[in-house]
Amino acid sequence: MSSQLAFAFIQFITKTLSSFLDKNGQLVNVQILETPTDKNQTIFYFGFDGDFTGDYLEMAFEKSSEDEARQRSQIVHEVIGELKKLIYKATKDRKSVLFAEGDNILFKAPYQASLLNDLQIIYKEKTGLTGTIGYVQQLIINN
Repeated sequence: MSSQLAFAFIQFITKTLSSFLDKNGQLVNVQILETPTDKNQTIFYFGFDGDFTGDYLEMAFEKSSEDEARQRSQIVHEVIGELKKLIYKATKDRKSVLFAEGDNILFKAPYQASLLNDLQIIYKEKTGLTGTIGYVQQLIINN
């Protein structure tokens, strides 16, 4: 029993820490950012990511239930659509969402704590899962 718990813990830690590695296996420099002082003028790029959504879908497969997998997939699909609409409404910009697939959304907007909180609350209400949001001031693409 203890070896099973240890193995489960190691898997959990490995998954968790792998989120903080770049494509070369190096630790990413993560900084906690304060709420911007010029939040109404500056446009930020936000990334929303549903937490443990893969595990949520995997549980349906463990039950060997295609219907359960479809239902859970549909729930995630619908809530991402709902979150996109909320972003469009808040930004008044139909081009504010750059990417929305799976349990991820990349969008640009002024910093609005109420919008970010609403996104997390709605995702939690619809899926039972949490969502994480990160943001940057510039979109950096590494080749």
